[in-house]
Amino acid sequence: MYINPEVVGVSFLRLGETEPKAKRGVERTSGVFRFLAVDRLCKKHGEPSVLFDPDTGLGKENRHLLVSLYREMALVKTNNNRTEWVIDNIGSVNTDCSRNCEERIGNDFLTTPLKTASLSAEQKPYPRRPKPLLYLGGNVHGKPWGICKHPDWPANIQLFLDDRKSTTPWTDLAVILSRNTEFVQDSEIIDALTGHITYAFSEEVATWWGRKLKSEYKHFSKHMPCKIFVNEHINELEKKKYAKERRLNKDQLISHLREENLTLRSRLRELEDINEQSNC
Repeated sequence: MYINPEVVGVSFLRLGETEPKAKRGVERTSGVFRFLAVDRLCKKHGEPSVLFDPDTGLGKENRHLLVSLYREMALVKTNNNRTEWVIDNIGSVNTDCSRNCEERIGNDFLTTPLKTASLSAEQKPYPRRPKPLLYLGGNVHGKPWGICKHPDWPANIQLFLDDRKSTTPWTDLAVILSRNTEFVQDSEIIDALTGHITYAFSEEVATWWGRKLKSEYKHFSKHMPCKIFVNEHINELEKKKYAKERRLNKDQLISHLREENLTLRSRLRELEDINEQSNC
């Protein structure tokens, strides 16, 4: 069984921002996704930190795995031309994405921030806004290219979804991250989500998240359709109603305005011809 696509859709829209502000939603979404991807790698290795040194085989492998884990959370669809629809801000799908998931986490995270931190003797907190979730470089647990969870992450991570419409943000996020997961027959939604989180994430993160699910459950159940699970998997987030409104870049905007100008001129000439004919 799979989570009903209607449930996925409701949770996704509920996680939209209450008051969108520039890049804030994108930064917070990427911060949470990157934290969760690192935590999954920590669980895989059974270590509190992960090495990402690009000059070692293990570091290269971990970089590849981190991209895969990030893509699993953020990717909605890969098109025939290899462009991707991604969740760059929870609550909307970016269908006009100029960068794929690998570029988003590779260039924006594993390259500049981690490389800069690895050249420093001190661990660098990441991200800066609103509060850090990770420590980068600076000999993290003896690893200059290491990443580990920030000790204050349980309190800090709550700030990353505090600007969302939902009153049950961590349950809704669990639904989104479980959208492609197959569950056993006759599962209760709270048990299914808890089981998936326990399987995917470290004991520390799963325990914290499990408490959130229990505390939010009564409110969450009020917003859901009666049928929580269905037999067939449907990629609900491919639908246009979840797509972010397209924003034109400078060149696209100039081209669009030129086309509009030509259309208006053509229409004006037609009206002038009609006016001349009526006066004859």
